[in-house]
Amino acid sequence: MYTLGLFVCFIVLAFLYNILVAGPRMRQEAEAAPRITMDEVKPFWDRLEQDCLPFARIHIREAGNQKVRGRRIGGAPMRFEDESDWPVSQVTGRPMMFLGQVDFSEIRGLEGFPENGILQVFTSFEMVGDDGECERVIRWDAEPSGNAKMDIPEEIKKQSRHTKFFSNRARQTGLCLDFEPGVAIAHPYIWPYNEEGDVYLENRLPENDAVARIIDTWEERADEISESYGTHWMGGYPRFVQEDIRVWSEKFQKLDRTLLHLGWDDDIQLGDAGEANLMISREDLIKRNFQKSVLTWDCS
Repeated sequence: MYTLGLFVCFIVLAFLYNILVAGPRMRQEAEAAPRITMDEVKPFWDRLEQDCLPFARIHIREAGNQKVRGRRIGGAPMRFEDESDWPVSQVTGRPMMFLGQVDFSEIRGLEGFPENGILQVFTSFEMVGDDGECERVIRWDAEPSGNAKMDIPEEIKKQSRHTKFFSNRARQTGLCLDFEPGVAIAHPYIWPYNEEGDVYLENRLPENDAVARIIDTWEERADEISESYGTHWMGGYPRFVQEDIRVWSEKFQKLDRTLLHLGWDDDIQLGDAGEANLMISREDLIKRNFQKSVLTWDCS
């Protein structure tokens, strides 16, 4: 009871402090600060639309023919002639999860992306270092000629803490994909836009009603942009549950293209509403230097 009483007193004191001290102080600072002008907010939102990138929403088919070269999440990857072994994690020593395979001959309209060739991504979902990078293996064949799939390891077929992110259907059969071309508007909460556009977070007041309306709808507009991306996609921009890793890691700030983004649905649960981003620089994308891509995932 004594501990509970102290906790209640602390809550009450914190509430009174916010009402009687912090609140009035913030209002005084806001009144004294320069007003937020239209020249600050409008160019920011205009730039988000101007910086739009082509992308392709990924839709998962309920059923479909699992072609050897077909595009899919999970299941069995195509066997490349010079890379026939299933990748093993250097962290856990276990077979990696097969994240997915893309046949670029089935996708059109993504600037800088290949027109042919197959890209495969494997991961253990284990972090390597403190900067958010995830262990992964990238396989790329510009002119694939094989006609066989790899055998899925028994450790991947079984449900365990190492395979729990994918459903049985995703791991054992694979999810057939369709692509919907579109245009992705830049999001205000990813780098570098979140470094320059959070004027509404500063303790300042708008100069007029027009500016106030933009600030009042800031969160709603940001949510609309995020929802327009869909759940899974290629191209466009990344999306993060926590903070964009490029904000605090300079070595990642060159990663300005999204090779693949996976969200969460009935078959893919990357932690608690987690999201995965495979990112690369435009320069490396054009040069097909896929080994320089970086995989991250985070959850709430």
